[in-house]
Amino acid sequence: MGMGVPLLNEYKRSFLFKRVPQTILGGLKLRLGYEAPYYVYINQIILWLVPLLLGCIFTVILELAYTDDEISDFLLLYTCLYGACIIIFVVVVQTISTVVEMKEKENQEHAAAGGLAIMQKKMNLLADEDEVEFESCCGAETLTFVVPPKKFKINIAFHALLSGAVCGLGFWYLLPYTVNKLYGHNYAATVVIFILGWLTVCIAQYSLTTLAPPEPAVYRSMDAHEILPLTRPLYSFICYAVHIAHWYNSDFKEADQVLHGIFAGLPLLWLVGLPPPAEVFFLWLLEQIHVWLLGGSPSASSPRLLINFTLSAGVFFGCYFLGSTFASALLAGSAGYLLSCDIGSLGSQIWSSCHHSTNRVSTRKPSPLTQVLSTPHPRNKGFLWSWCFSTALYHIVVLILAAAATGFATHRADSLSGLWRSLGYGIIGLCVAEKLLRDVQSVYGGLGLWRNWFYPENADDASGFRRMKRRLLVLGVIRRCLVTWVCPLVMVFYLGLMVGADVDVMDISLKSGKSRFSGICYVLGVVRAFRWAWQSTTHAMLEMSVVHAVLIAKPSGYDDLDFPVLLLVTSFGRDRFFQVANKLFFWLAVLVSSWTDKKQRRSSTAPIIILNLIFFPVVLAVIVAASALSAPLLCVFTLPIFFIGFPRMVKFWSEPVGASASTCPDTLYYRQLSTELARTLHSAFANGSLGEPQAGNHYLARFQDRLVWVMVLERGAAFCTVSIKGLELQETSCHTAEAARIDDQFTEAFTNSAAGRGGGMCNFNHYPLHCLLPMDSARVKTYSDAKNVLTGVIDAPGGVETTLAFFTKALVWLLLRDINRRKKREEEARKRKEREIAEMEGSSLSGGGTEWGSTEGKARKVSPPTDPGKGGGRRRDKVSITSGDPVMTTSSPSPAGINLNMMSFGPKSLKKGGGSSGVVVRPPPPPFGDPSHNHTSGGKLMSPLPPINIGNRTSLVHSQQPPRPGSGDSRHSSKSRSYSPAAASLQSYTDIFSDDDDGGGDRPGINKKVRVNLAQRSQQHHQQKEQQHQQQHELSTIVTITHNHPNPLPSSPTSALTSLPPLFNPETNKSFPEGGAAALSDSDNGKDIDDLLSETDFGMPAVDVNIPRTKPHMAFGDSPSPPTALGPPAGSARGRGAAGGRTVLFPTKPHSKMTVANGNHIFKPVMNLAGSPDFKCQYSSHISIPHKWRELPIEPSQLSRYISQFPTAWYHHVLKTLDWSNVGDNAKGRSVVQEVTQDDTLTNCYSQLVMACYLAFDCGGYHSGPSYLYKCYNGDVPWNAMMDWLAEDKELHSLVIKAFRYSFKLMLDQMLLGDISDGEELEQCLTSFDQDWYIGRETDPEWGTAVVNTRENLFSLGYSQAQSVYTSRTMTLQELPVAIGRVNREAVSGQWANLNLELLYMTNDDEERYSIQAQPALLRNLTVQAADPPLGYPIYSSPPMAIPTL
Repeated sequence: MGMGVPLLNEYKRSFLFKRVPQTILGGLKLRLGYEAPYYVYINQIILWLVPLLLGCIFTVILELAYTDDEISDFLLLYTCLYGACIIIFVVVVQTISTVVEMKEKENQEHAAAGGLAIMQKKMNLLADEDEVEFESCCGAETLTFVVPPKKFKINIAFHALLSGAVCGLGFWYLLPYTVNKLYGHNYAATVVIFILGWLTVCIAQYSLTTLAPPEPAVYRSMDAHEILPLTRPLYSFICYAVHIAHWYNSDFKEADQVLHGIFAGLPLLWLVGLPPPAEVFFLWLLEQIHVWLLGGSPSASSPRLLINFTLSAGVFFGCYFLGSTFASALLAGSAGYLLSCDIGSLGSQIWSSCHHSTNRVSTRKPSPLTQVLSTPHPRNKGFLWSWCFSTALYHIVVLILAAAATGFATHRADSLSGLWRSLGYGIIGLCVAEKLLRDVQSVYGGLGLWRNWFYPENADDASGFRRMKRRLLVLGVIRRCLVTWVCPLVMVFYLGLMVGADVDVMDISLKSGKSRFSGICYVLGVVRAFRWAWQSTTHAMLEMSVVHAVLIAKPSGYDDLDFPVLLLVTSFGRDRFFQVANKLFFWLAVLVSSWTDKKQRRSSTAPIIILNLIFFPVVLAVIVAASALSAPLLCVFTLPIFFIGFPRMVKFWSEPVGASASTCPDTLYYRQLSTELARTLHSAFANGSLGEPQAGNHYLARFQDRLVWVMVLERGAAFCTVSIKGLELQETSCHTAEAARIDDQFTEAFTNSAAGRGGGMCNFNHYPLHCLLPMDSARVKTYSDAKNVLTGVIDAPGGVETTLAFFTKALVWLLLRDINRRKKREEEARKRKEREIAEMEGSSLSGGGTEWGSTEGKARKVSPPTDPGKGGGRRRDKVSITSGDPVMTTSSPSPAGINLNMMSFGPKSLKKGGGSSGVVVRPPPPPFGDPSHNHTSGGKLMSPLPPINIGNRTSLVHSQQPPRPGSGDSRHSSKSRSYSPAAASLQSYTDIFSDDDDGGGDRPGINKKVRVNLAQRSQQHHQQKEQQHQQQHELSTIVTITHNHPNPLPSSPTSALTSLPPLFNPETNKSFPEGGAAALSDSDNGKDIDDLLSETDFGMPAVDVNIPRTKPHMAFGDSPSPPTALGPPAGSARGRGAAGGRTVLFPTKPHSKMTVANGNHIFKPVMNLAGSPDFKCQYSSHISIPHKWRELPIEPSQLSRYISQFPTAWYHHVLKTLDWSNVGDNAKGRSVVQEVTQDDTLTNCYSQLVMACYLAFDCGGYHSGPSYLYKCYNGDVPWNAMMDWLAEDKELHSLVIKAFRYSFKLMLDQMLLGDISDGEELEQCLTSFDQDWYIGRETDPEWGTAVVNTRENLFSLGYSQAQSVYTSRTMTLQELPVAIGRVNREAVSGQWANLNLELLYMTNDDEERYSIQAQPALLRNLTVQAADPPLGYPIYSSPPMAIPTL
């Protein structure tokens, strides 16, 4: 591999050769890669040389015209004149370029507005993308190429001012007079610095005149704010600032001399990419000051760093200017703990609570994965996980203890002067104890070389592993107490004694008796020591132990360095020492692995290794310099060639943590894992099994086929902030090679026990030079992924039949439970609505509202009450009714004492009524409690039916029933609210006369539906009405029948208006005999009712009245029609009638034809289940089938063949398991179940619906193998009319598909685990599927929702096209062993620095490049993948997560 993979391909090599001259010369494009006119190069060279030419002129004039004594008097004048000339030059050049660009755009806009064709340049289609066609020396394209216009026009002035300052101060800085005076008239040094210095000035200034050159030290992929042109002038200004300081203070002479030499060599430093960009330089400098001078921690983001630095600087200035040592120490001790707490999470929590909504509007619909990932990120909550009352109380208590210890020790320092020695030895002992307690928790000790005796031998033995870990937990708890409370308080007390020793703490300040510089250093040392004791306790103990040993060992009278300053120096030295050690390890690992791994060997490997050994002192100097700057050790192309990368923040990347990732469906699993892994890291960090979680540490977790990358961003008092990244699950060859090495290491560490290999100290780490060191193994609750091949199972004989047999049972179970839950919700909503209406009536009565009957001279709006169970939130139209309305009279009764409750609608009224057409109107209820409106019968209070006047065409419609919605996502659903017989969905006859939705039983104060049985019309009567309906196209009148009407039924049938006879006897609680129905049938009212039902296809889905449609021809034979689903069973007493010996409420329409409306196929149901089901049990309505599911596009004769397959026994079993709490207590519920079970009518309803759905899958000729099961599982069922009907209703369609998926899983379980014995076991399986499983497709949005909601089990069916096999994927939420190791931080930063250089400067994005190939010792491929996008490609990246370490 190493021999065959190029470092840079040929194209990238030529591109790099074009970029290097631009980097050296500051942006001069002298190597374009294509032929360009000579004037392009001449223009660039002139612009580049103008500062040098003007500078040389001014230098010659000043040096020759004045003596050395006079030069100092005129130096400032010439500096300003030269700077002014450069400012004018830059402004003129940029103005010309900008004006030409604007003029060119204006010409193009005018040409486009006038319809003229814009002349296009002759383009060479085979040329490179960046090739430019030049026309003239001063053409627009030449000016744009040589002097690109500024993106922000304000930068024309700003960059011009900076150019004047750079050149003017450079003129002063490089004047021979100045350089001779600085180096003692060393003319050789003067000449060299003068020549190279002016080269630096020209390079720095040219980026301000044009654009910034390509920099190897690139931090962002895009320069959106034009910050890069400021980078090179920045370093010039730093050198100028030291020179100006030396001009006024001779103490800076040595620094000025050094910086003059560095200034001359800046072009070389810019070429190797050592100086960071301006933005990175300031952030890195702030972080270094915050950590090593103020005792803070690196931050997870730039805003956090700025806020923390500001607060820490405020504490420093407060301690510096306070006039009392005691007050300064108390402030430092209190603020030290307070600022070491998780202030960043508190700010983030407050910010998220104040800005919980971004109010962003997107014009395109996000993908299902994006919708799931856009939900709030799950976070652990509780004590110290987030800021709450208990967390705040804990911090207040510890803050009081810290302040008390600091104040007491400082105030009583003189009386306790001898105690500091004992405390110092105690700190040394605590440091050693903490180190031992920490190492005993990890699998390897002694610098990771040999296995820990006390660590559990075999992690695969779950019980034994947990038992041993519980024993180690005791030591872990002791370490927690030491690190969290004991050690910090002891160190704070020790610091108080040292600061207050031999000082009048109440009258003398910290800086008294010291020079300014010494005072600043002393105060910085005090502030940092008090904070560092809490911020990083383990490091503070080590540093304080070393300083205490120095104080004990130093000779008497040697007091050059104060104790706080010694701590400051020791802390900086300790950090740099460990950086040198880690960088040396990285250098050695790269050197050795490049030769031992044969795949990594190249022809140049041996010479490079030899050169490293020969020039080891140089390599060591590079390592020390990189450590001193806290910069990464950059290995070019991951070869043993090392340079110093530019310094940067610990978080390394420019983008916010967790802002981007290469998301895919597997991202959801890592998102769920992140919160669980955070809990595991909490225990591991607290016990010390993962070592000290220092900011910048990297950890790698491995379980099954997943890899998790964890980076520590912050460290503080009892917390650390981490970023969790998930690496791709679809492993490449390189990924697999490195993952295999990781598995070998973890297996060696956690599975192959020391006792089994000889035990003792001889069990060394077999991978000592691997950058990954195994630390601990823990158990995390996450998804285990099991992928199986279903060959021999899904294609087994009888698989399809078994699945379909289970399908009917699963569908019955799902339908009954779904309808039962729905009815219960409707009942609850009804009760809530009743309470609201009662409250509204009570408030209106108490408020003295207008009476119902007062209609004199006023219009009155009547709105029917909404049914809370039937879309109570829908808008209901209101109709104004006046006392003089000719259509409806509500203020005065009819001559027979009958009130009208109707409104006629027709074509004319529709035109006049506009949008208020289609309204159901009922008269208002009587005043609450008015006894005059109550009527008694037999001593009982009753509400008789209102009389109705059937005029031309009338109907009986329940006033509280809203329009029945269309099936599924029907296009007519949005129009069903405007009522008209054709545009709205009429209620089924069941809902007119049955009490389905009332839930059975009497409810006082509620309008009740009346059950009526209509006598069958003769065949001749139907034919006559059919002809009449074809001639008439008027709209029907809507009449509501309500109880609690203020006017009773007329006592005489001879009234002018015909009235209905009583249909319900309140005394017997039974319907009247058939005579009542016959009376209704024989009357004209009954005929008109049948007219309406026949004309409007009562019970059909809603259709749009505005869409022209053709009515199918309905042909009814003379033979008796078969019974409908909701009709009584054959042979029953109630079912016998005159026609054919049976009574049929609505004749079936077997010859209904399909109609076409606007190109959409609408299937007329040939079997209408919307008739009036005469339930035997009044409680059957609680589980009656919804109206929109009662119309089946299937012939009754076709369905009758399958009715015998309906699982009646299972249906009865499921009925017994339903929740009947809404009908009464448990005893009543049991009796209700028995009654409902014996209701054959309800059974017929479900049997016909279930078997009709069964027919959608039982298509002859299609179910012939596993492909049929796979397609049906995914919802791709072969086309048939039943499935087309199901697709119109999403709710029913989803239930049917869910039932099939459940049945497939049941078939699979039966094939693999054995038969399901009885109904109880089947009930348990289905209940488990519904509660604990998601069975579907991985691409479904519900799959992602189930993962986010931590559903315990997930199942999907798939097909591998490569292997032509069917597969299943089962994911189970359970505790899994997770192995965790620590990755060498310098190995990661070094490879990331090389990645940054390769991709952003060399643009070496070849997917097969050498630096991305597998390198098991360095984990090169995984490290590249863990980088932030766009350089890396983790599939998941969490936001900063605070983890408590207590």
